[in-house]
Amino acid sequence: MTRKTGAKDALDRAARRREISLVVVGSIGLDDITTPRETRENLLGVVARLVDEGYQLPHFAAQLVRAVRNMLVAKLAGPAPHLLETSPEECQRMADLAAEFSEQNLMRFLDILLGLHQQMRHASEARFTLELGLLKLVEAERLVPLEE
Repeated sequence: MTRKTGAKDALDRAARRREISLVVVGSIGLDDITTPRETRENLLGVVARLVDEGYQLPHFAAQLVRAVRNMLVAKLAGPAPHLLETSPEECQRMADLAAEFSEQNLMRFLDILLGLHQQMRHASEARFTLELGLLKLVEAERLVPLEE
């Protein structure tokens, strides 16, 4: 494999991981996409696919943290490339995705994901930890608000 082909493959894999993380984030709490049971099954399927394809689950969790953080920033400040450290197109995409969620839910998601990211740093079973964290996200909207 040439260096150019290897770099292109790495970029394709990174783009695919980013896309999967956005699909996961985008599917959380959207009643019109799927029922809660199907959402749970879909998320477990995403984790299985990540494991089958050899992805590093802690890295994937870090990408989820970044995606939700960017969605929250886009919700609060609009699609501002200097705050999101990404392209204007990606900023707009984050803003569009963030529009589907309340600020409170995005903060709740980010809190759950930051905890998940920390747990995964020390977990002996990263897959189980990731699955549980994603399941918490599915149920996050039913949890009490942060202020309570």
